[in-house]
Formats: sequence, C-alpha cells, structure tokens
Amino acid sequence: MIVTYLIGNGFDISCGLKTSYADFIQAYLKTDSTDGDIIDFKSKIEKNLTTWADAELAFGAITENIQNVPKLKKCFRDFHKQLCTYLKEEQSKMNYASFKRSEALQFISGIKNFQSFLPEKSKYEVGSCLECTDMSKIKYNFLVYNYTDVFETLLKKSISIRNSNFGLTSTDGDCYLHSLNSIEYVHGSLKNPPLIFGVNDTDQIKYIPHRSTTTINQMLVKPIGNKETHSLSFERCKKAIRESDIICTYGMSIGETDSLWWNEILALLFENKKFNLIIHQWNPACEENLSLDIFSTTTDCRNKFVVNAKSQINTKRSLTDRIHVAINKDPFNIKMNLS
Repeated sequence: MIVTYLIGNGFDISCGLKTSYADFIQAYLKTDSTDGDIIDFKSKIEKNLTTWADAELAFGAITENIQNVPKLKKCFRDFHKQLCTYLKEEQSKMNYASFKRSEALQFISGIKNFQSFLPEKSKYEVGSCLECTDMSKIKYNFLVYNYTDVFETLLKKSISIRNSNFGLTSTDGDCYLHSLNSIEYVHGSLKNPPLIFGVNDTDQIKYIPHRSTTTINQMLVKPIGNKETHSLSFERCKKAIRESDIICTYGMSIGETDSLWWNEILALLFENKKFNLIIHQWNPACEENLSLDIFSTTTDCRNKFVVNAKSQINTKRSLTDRIHVAINKDPFNIKMNLS
C-alpha cells in the first residue's frame, strides 16, 4: 500500500514560523528600494493588501496594472529574490536541538495513523477500501509544497531517533511494516533551487496579451516552470500521486494556483474506486460541538477541492464520499522552540 502526503505551508506555520504570504508581504513592503518601478509596485500591493494573502494569484491579477513586460519581470524578480531571503531567515529560526524523542515518536505516529483523525463514517469508508489492498508493507511518499526543508528535517530526525525507519504496526495479530519511500519538493526548495512561484495556468494571468508571451509564461505559470527547471521531479510527483492508495493533505489551502494537482487527484478518485483522499482542513471558526459547523466546513472543503480541480469529471456522491475532511486536527503535534 502506498500513502502519499501533500505537505503545505501550514506545517511550517504550525512549527511557529511566520512563512505565510501575509507575513512576508509585511516584511517585503519594508525593504529598501530606490527603483521607481519597484516603489510603484509596492504601492499597488498596499492598495490591495488583503488580496496578497494569496500572493501567487495576486501576481496573476496585478498583470492588468503592470502591462509593460520589462517592468513586470523586474518586479517579479525583486519579489521572488526577497521571498527567498525572507524564507531563509525564517528557516534558520528552527531549533532542532530542542526536538524531543517524545515529539519524534508522536510525529511518526501521526503519519502512520492517518485514519484516526477522521469522523466515524470516514474511518469505516477508508477501512473498507484498505481491506482490498496489500497492507503487509506500507510505503510513504511526501510531496512538499513548501520551499523550506523543515518537514524533511523533522521527518529524518524522527526516523533517526526511532532507529527503525517507521517501524511496525500490529493489528489483530497482523504486523505491518511502514517505511519511507520518497520525498519530493513540488516547486523546488531553498536547497534545490530555483523556487517555482506563480499561477496554475495562463487563464489566471489577468492581462490577456501577457498570456501569449513566452517569457511571462515561463516566469509566472508554475507547471511550465516545473517542466523546464525540475522536469524529472515534476514527473516523479505525478507518478507518486497516480500510484497512491491514500492521499493526505496537510497545511494546504486547496487553492486555485495548484489546480493541476487537484485535477490529478480527482482523476484518480474517478478511476480507482478504492482510492481515498484525506484533507486536513484548518478552520478556527468551526466549533467541533456544532453539527452545522462540521457539516458546512466539510461540504465547503469538498466543493472547493472539486471546483479548483477544474475537471469535467462528473463528481457523483460515490466519488465525493471518498473525500474525507479532518477538521482542526494536528497529527504531528510539533511544538518547536525557535531560536
């Protein structure tokens, strides 16, 4: 059996790092610049500050206001360069020496017990599907959508502390061997640049003439950037998804700028009736004691995934029943002391 985790920026945030785009934008606006184009670009950001919480989508939208190609490239380069610097500084705050053995054990346990965070009906659905798979060996892939190596570092430290990879799980007399299969950075990383930043497709570039400009597409459309700079990793990520029996997302917004990946997963849900998707959804406004809140959050999350997959697939009830939502759960329980 193959379980694939999709790890988003919510993981770094849960570790205490200020790596959200909202945090970065505040820092970016304070950086010094004497270039008139950059100063003008920053003023445009300030006028629409709330939209820059999703900086990738916002960059596609701002093309309507920056129609000059050299100016747009200059602004993108400055933004991208400052983002790299900012993330390096945030990543350096991780104090891995404070990571305890008990936390390492919890970290691995959270990965292995992906079903335990689900509502009862979802546990049953996932369990019935897993009965049809070979569980004697359970392999884990991790597709990291962050640019930092925080998740990978903590994972490998946890495995090292255990001194036995992911170890065994005994259930009803049967022993299952869990092991690490692969770790891939979907959009590059600080240690494996370049970082791929931007929109999912040309439709998200608001200024229509830019959509046919090759250099703009290479710069701003992530799948194009992936194919040209991380082509082998890009294909390995797609292969990992297609071979999965379970996919779990954690710390991801299921946003429009990653539609390609939601489309791949939705296609797998359609083709493989035993495949299940688990989405960890963070919604502080959702009260776990209120059934209406739980129902609304679950429905909204499923609908967002389907809409942002941008697929023509008919999402019948039998398909959406295999999209499970774990609300406000923290499987990894990482409480880091930052330096």
